[in-house]
Amino acid sequence: MTRPYAEDDFDTDLLFGLILGLFGGLIAAILFAPKPGQEMQNDLQKVVNNVSDEVTHGFYRSKGQYKAIVGKTKQEVEDRLEKRELKKKANRMAEAKRREALETGAYEF
Repeated sequence: MTRPYAEDDFDTDLLFGLILGLFGGLIAAILFAPKPGQEMQNDLQKVVNNVSDEVTHGFYRSKGQYKAIVGKTKQEVEDRLEKRELKKKANRMAEAKRREALETGAYEF
């Protein structure tokens, strides 16, 4: 059986990998490409702003996916409950017909 939301897991893993890669790149840049203080601060500020934007975007996208999953699940539960109620009603009607047939003597064995 395939997982219905495997693509969502992939998106989450991709976002996590992207953030991890950005931080790794930041550390490598600091260690291997020394620059004057002000220039390094400007570069770090750009990276921090970029990571912040990516995290914010990922959060809102995840929030939307969460709402969609909850809505779909809620609808499926409601549909199953409705089917169950219809089945119960059909069973009650069949039982009533069977009883009526027994009482009138029209029941065939």
